[in-house]
Amino acid sequence: MIKLVDILLKERKVLSVFDFDDTIAKSDAWIYVMKGGREIKKLDPAEFAVYTPKPGETFDFRDFDRKLQNPRLIKQNAQLLRKQLDKARRSARGSRKVTILTARRIGQPVTSFLKTIGLDAYVVPLGSSNPIDKANWIEKQIRKGYDTVYFMDDSPKNIRAVNNMLRKYPRVKFITKLIKEDFPKNKYIEPTTSDKEKLKQTLFDLIQTAYAPIGGHLKFQSPDDIKDPDLKYWKMADIDADPEIDVVYFGKKTPFGVKHTGIGHDGEKANIKKLLIKKSAELKKPGNYVEVSKGAFDSFVGKGNVPIIDDEETVRKVLGQRRSDQTTWHGKHPKGKKPGNGWYTRKIGGREVDKTMIGNI
Repeated sequence: MIKLVDILLKERKVLSVFDFDDTIAKSDAWIYVMKGGREIKKLDPAEFAVYTPKPGETFDFRDFDRKLQNPRLIKQNAQLLRKQLDKARRSARGSRKVTILTARRIGQPVTSFLKTIGLDAYVVPLGSSNPIDKANWIEKQIRKGYDTVYFMDDSPKNIRAVNNMLRKYPRVKFITKLIKEDFPKNKYIEPTTSDKEKLKQTLFDLIQTAYAPIGGHLKFQSPDDIKDPDLKYWKMADIDADPEIDVVYFGKKTPFGVKHTGIGHDGEKANIKKLLIKKSAELKKPGNYVEVSKGAFDSFVGKGNVPIIDDEETVRKVLGQRRSDQTTWHGKHPKGKKPGNGWYTRKIGGREVDKTMIGNI
């Protein structure tokens, strides 16, 4: 794709247009759906990109008027932006134009962020989420003489609108590129809110596969449960030849560290082994713990050498008063089936389960 872009960008009048949010960078910002003066839901940029408003709904973009919160650069796209800016500086004046075209109402937060990474880009804030407005802005530039257009955006609706407009100009050479998420191989990453929305079905399927032998994970009844606000810790990875996410693990952030509450995998033995090795290493790090029984105990303690937390006072403190009151401490396994001195029984989902806490609080 980049080679084709380079060929096209040798034309005399070149317009390169980049969206910003979820194209050049991600940030923690919401779009609020309003109806009758009340907020009825909120969407992240990925959800908004494919959302169709119902009658009477409007959008509030207030989060996009302030300084970017927790900005994360999308490196490969930012590198392409930097390359086009460098070409524009070396070209004859007026022959190349590089623009950040954003639906944001105020461009200053974007300009300020780009300057912190050494990019001095022209930012056009449309103040509109209507795809037609992006298409109209690009059309105005074509009428000024630009005969080659490159457009990059994460919204299918914006890509469609620009493609439809460009069909009116058969002499204009163009490339429109819809941003799709690519994840690095063999690297565990923390998915953003946007990632989880895009991948909720994939992640749900991985979790269902991992817990199929026991009838599924209690906390996950549908893909939307991936967005559970209590589960603030997620790690996922693509660890085999295909481009899909293969493994995931997740948990809750507590005053004692991350309480790991589950895993997911694609069922491939090699990937399961890699996942268990990775998670065992994580559980040995300070601030990570999990309650286990049966097979999980064998995997993490027997094979992964994760330490058992065998101090009753510590375990009860971590469990909290309510759970501690429903817990019977044994020390040794009540049925003598497993080693260790940190075993207890507590009620989970209405039934009593033998557990032990492992990790490094």
